[in-house]
Amino acid sequence: QHAPQAHLFQRRRHLPGPRQTPAANLRQPGTQGGVAVVAHPARYHRMSATELDKFFNAFIAEGGEGVEVVAGAHTTDEMLRFASLARRKGLLASRGSDFHGPDESVVDVGRCNPLPPDLAPVWSRWNKLLMGVE
Repeated sequence: QHAPQAHLFQRRRHLPGPRQTPAANLRQPGTQGGVAVVAHPARYHRMSATELDKFFNAFIAEGGEGVEVVAGAHTTDEMLRFASLARRKGLLASRGSDFHGPDESVVDVGRCNPLPPDLAPVWSRWNKLLMGVE
């Protein structure tokens, strides 16, 4: 399964309009039925465990709700690490192949690893809304 996701990546902001603060960026997806998700968290590899923990605490405090647990470029260790983080922080989980083309991507479109079954995917909220269940 694949569903649309709202990604927060401070270096690239694809929302139209004037430049926003990170806190405003986090609130924007929720105002339109989306979920703010930290995409490609393995790219924050220069952060210590303590810094990453602080980053996610601030992300959650501002309304962030998810983390990309499975990405095309994630190693098995990274997937396990971000699945554990999602469990500890109570975050929704996302996944994606991050496919950009046959000569550019590690994983083919639609071929990424599944989410661990105990994690709630970001699209579970939309499934509930579509089914009329709160």
